[in-house]
Amino acid sequence: MKPDVHIKALDFKGFLRFMRSILTLLILLIALLVNTSISYGQTEEQVYSVVEVLPEYPGGDEARNEYLVKNIRYPKVERKNGIQGLVIIQFIVEKDGSLTNIRVLKGENPNLNQEAMRVIKEMPSWKPGSQNGENVRVYMNLPIRFSLKGGNGDK
Repeated sequence: MKPDVHIKALDFKGFLRFMRSILTLLILLIALLVNTSISYGQTEEQVYSVVEVLPEYPGGDEARNEYLVKNIRYPKVERKNGIQGLVIIQFIVEKDGSLTNIRVLKGENPNLNQEAMRVIKEMPSWKPGSQNGENVRVYMNLPIRFSLKGGNGDK
């Protein structure tokens, strides 16, 4: 008696599809590895959210608030219409104290947002934040409340 032997012919098209899939995966893996190594080669430094010593406006919080009160110009249309609101500005205090990447994190009115951005862009340099005794880049969020006294358009 002969053993029952089944010999299946090699499915060459299936094999080619399989090899093409493997080759595609290898190419994607290589591209990912190359992209990762390029990213690590960039020189942009980390931006901290929490540091040992926070950045500080020259003269402290009171001086910063005085600067804002003195330099904010309430938009005329918003003043006339009694529009008030909170604008939160985010920015980076760089190692040298300059402010960069200034953007509106939260805002309720385009003109109030624009005025808050303007006054922050014109601010003097801050005392930079530090970590382990070295100046570092730090994210800061600064809320600016636009409010009118008496609700009749008076500041």
